[in-house]
Amino acid sequence: MSGPLATLFDQFHERVLPQGRYTKFTKPRLQTFVVHLRDRGLKPRSVNTYLQALNAFTRWLHEEHGHSPAHLPLLKTEKRDSQPFPRSRSNS
Repeated sequence: MSGPLATLFDQFHERVLPQGRYTKFTKPRLQTFVVHLRDRGLKPRSVNTYLQALNAFTRWLHEEHGHSPAHLPLLKTEKRDSQPFPRSRSNS
């Protein structure tokens, strides 16, 4: 694997799963990774995408392998306007 996603995965692996051990997949380590993502300049919506995937993974580890749950809440984001473009007035 190569590219920015591979680099991010390598950073995640080094920070959250040293020596590839899932037993080290703890809430404080995940929080450290979130701080790392924010320090890299990722916006809250992007970090939330990672958090959703990580939360799904930790839920799977808990349900299938008995690891302690490590759920992290999503970051607060600004609400977007439901209509990205203003409606134009019709000239009737």
